[in-house]
Amino acid sequence: MIILPNLNIPRVTLINPSTPHAEQHGRKFVRHFGLVPNEARAERHNNCHIGTLAGHTYLQADRHRLELITAWIGCLFALDDLFDETTTGHSPKQVRKICDRVLAQLPPSVGSTPTPTGEFDEAFKELWRRTSALMSEAWRTRFHLHLANFFDYCVWEAENRAISALPPLDEYRSRRADAFLTYADFIEIANDAELPGEIATMKLLRTATLAAGDITLWTNDLFSWARERENGEVHNYVSLKQQIDDISAQEAVDAVGSAIRIRIVEFDELIRKLRTHFEKADFDKERGALERHLTSLGQWLPGQLAWRFVSERQKSAWGTMDEGPAQ
Repeated sequence: MIILPNLNIPRVTLINPSTPHAEQHGRKFVRHFGLVPNEARAERHNNCHIGTLAGHTYLQADRHRLELITAWIGCLFALDDLFDETTTGHSPKQVRKICDRVLAQLPPSVGSTPTPTGEFDEAFKELWRRTSALMSEAWRTRFHLHLANFFDYCVWEAENRAISALPPLDEYRSRRADAFLTYADFIEIANDAELPGEIATMKLLRTATLAAGDITLWTNDLFSWARERENGEVHNYVSLKQQIDDISAQEAVDAVGSAIRIRIVEFDELIRKLRTHFEKADFDKERGALERHLTSLGQWLPGQLAWRFVSERQKSAWGTMDEGPAQ
């Protein structure tokens, strides 16, 4: 029986009041575009409770923006499942082709796009149409880059699967964080407040965002480890730690839990440094938006954990859970 360690992430009950609307919108969106092609897939998608994830992590979003973010997450999850759970994910060429087609539907500058040739093309084209009406070209350029980097990571995973390669743990950890940057970009949609370019590209803010990504994604690996092991998936921090260090599953789980706790301390210190920097610098006009952004980034940590106890996406036969204190 595996015991999940205390992660020192407080449990919360805060949730966006528009969550039920976002949940329904997200489910209708993926069905409309054929991303859940049968009832079994639709039920599995529904049981993920993606609107609940958005509701716990984007507390400031109004209904319209929360629905949009939920639709984005639903499409990204559906694409991730295609790569992780079907033979498509064992072909780097197929993964690259799908990713390139999606990116072609998301031009940072307003202009024509290729005719969609698949369900994902159509869905992402519609998401981009709605997003472009809200966000500037500068934001769209950053988001496009972050999504492209994540797609590069998806191709890297497919390359490893194609040759049954066990990726180096350090490389996995460094590349894994690319999966979070698009979710951090959604904070600006949720808060209806874009960060100025000089701040959005600031090294200290990026470092803090990557720390939040590590915490979120390593926590994901703890919860998804048993299911992914059953599927033969090696791109998981726990699995890699166990195999590379030749230790027990419990020892690997404890090691990842320890890494998460260390990263939380580092994240808190980075946020403190950012607030100190913004207080000293001449950012009077943007200070409110900056503070909301940092607060929202911090909300991701307890928010994503709260969602994992509701969602069946990573359901597995865990033993007991030593939880942090309620907030």
